[in-house]
Amino acid sequence: MSSSVPPPPPSTPKSPPPPHLSPPRRLSSTSDSEIFSDLFSTRKPRDATAGISSGLKSIVKGTVAGAISLVAQPIAGAQEDGAKGFFKGLGAGIITAVALPVTGVAVGAYQVGRGVGNTFERMREEKEGKWWDGEERVWKTFSLEGEKEELEEMQRKFDEMYPESGFKRGGEVKDTKYYDVLKVAPTASPGEIKKSYYKLARQKHPDKNPGDDDCKREFQEIGTAYQCLSSEEKRREYDKNGLSENSEEGEINVDPVVFFSVMFGCSGVEEYTGELYIASVAGGLMESMKKQEGENEEEEVEGKDYERERAEMDLKQKFRENGVAVFLEGRVSGRVSDKIGEEAFKEEAVREAKEIVGTSPDFGWQFLTIIGSALSLEAEEYIGFQTSFLGLDGHAARAKKRVDAVSGNLDIAGKGLKAASAGRKAMKDVEQFQKENERKETLKDSDGPNPSRTQSQDEREFADMQQKQETLMKDALSETLPAIITAAMAYNRRDITRTLKSVCKKLFNDCDVPKPVRILRARAILVLGLVFLEEGRIAVRQEGGDMVKRAEVAVMSTMAKGQGQEVDMKQMEELIKEKGTVGLGGEGGAEEKGGEE
Repeated sequence: MSSSVPPPPPSTPKSPPPPHLSPPRRLSSTSDSEIFSDLFSTRKPRDATAGISSGLKSIVKGTVAGAISLVAQPIAGAQEDGAKGFFKGLGAGIITAVALPVTGVAVGAYQVGRGVGNTFERMREEKEGKWWDGEERVWKTFSLEGEKEELEEMQRKFDEMYPESGFKRGGEVKDTKYYDVLKVAPTASPGEIKKSYYKLARQKHPDKNPGDDDCKREFQEIGTAYQCLSSEEKRREYDKNGLSENSEEGEINVDPVVFFSVMFGCSGVEEYTGELYIASVAGGLMESMKKQEGENEEEEVEGKDYERERAEMDLKQKFRENGVAVFLEGRVSGRVSDKIGEEAFKEEAVREAKEIVGTSPDFGWQFLTIIGSALSLEAEEYIGFQTSFLGLDGHAARAKKRVDAVSGNLDIAGKGLKAASAGRKAMKDVEQFQKENERKETLKDSDGPNPSRTQSQDEREFADMQQKQETLMKDALSETLPAIITAAMAYNRRDITRTLKSVCKKLFNDCDVPKPVRILRARAILVLGLVFLEEGRIAVRQEGGDMVKRAEVAVMSTMAKGQGQEVDMKQMEELIKEKGTVGLGGEGGAEEKGGEE
């Protein structure tokens, strides 16, 4: 309900209100509608749970907005028209403070009612194998085969909407030398650049062309070009300013995917998990850090980059889920078609699980328990809803999933705090050591030159100090790295569980196959999950391996991969098991130092 407010009588012009506090204004019907939409959600809730959640949010938002209005409107009125405006604003504020909570309660009750009513629709649609689209708020049929085409279309639209290079995509660039070296067009996507780089690096690698100086030179040029064009920030600057602004050479491009594959030893389970989200986040963080080093970054470009990064991460996750779903469909197809008997299928799963543990003794068992738990619970939930009386078994599995989700979040929080605490302690020890050295240097300078001291004495003291600092840093890394890795694995657990939840929904709601086949899929996935879970528990290790050694090998592998060399994950695991420390030598290769102590 709205009422017409007469304009105030003419008065002596006043100075405008401060920019941070605008006077009240009369809202148009369009503005009223926008404010209502911002405060209260009337989107269709999926079921009673979603309706209650939406309703509570509306009630809370209405109450908070009313309280804010009660304070803000009198102040704004006073700024506009003094004491008279204050009381006018107070009256309007009181009305709003009452109206908004009442509206919130009304909208909340409406949403709860809709949710309860939609619960029966949900049960019916889920029974038919339909999929809830959270964006369009409708139930849809899902096709695993058709999803790949949809994703490719989404990728095409994404490439049109968000230029990867961030500068004149499709237009002219200042210099094309690096593009020519990698044999790609200036409009090439990051994926095309990476693919061409690895292909050319393998062809021109010095190991494959011994004694060929031309190949060695071309290999170095390929690496330099890739270091520039693989970085969004550097590529933008290169496109804009040419080679003179981007002539840094010898810098190693760290690929987080390679680093985390070696660090966690997850190459053996990648088909079940896809690319870990933590690797994608690390890659985005590295790009952000590079951007912060640059100057004169335009706000508009930054905003667009942020939107592009979010859209890219969402699309990448969709491709990840589709890839894992297609793999799992093929993995259990023999059992679904009954070409492989149940016992043979179990034996095959046991062999695979043991191979995963053998590939990565430190983390293989953890990945098995994470994957096994997720697959078995998702399968139990689907089978329970489809075959048990009133879906009771399905509800039991869903309740177990929710408990596990809460437990996982608490685990992340707890282990994250421990990692932060260990990091603070290590940082404090290092800072204390550095301050002590600075104090000694200050005292030495204040005493003046000492004629009795020789240059060799100073060099020995400096070398001794360097040795102590290296030892301290290594000790600090040994203390903090296990806590950090443990926290990262807790996050991996949530990431993999969520990914497999979506993957299983795709497999169990695939309209390309009849429901009996979907149930057979679920039963096969249940067997696979239970085997993985059991083998993971059998192989559990009480003591972790050498995390510092693992980190060293991970860095070494990343550098080697960045220079076009092939990285054998099994070979890396063998190197981790060996005693001694790892050094970085040659052209991104490795050499072992120290041997047995």
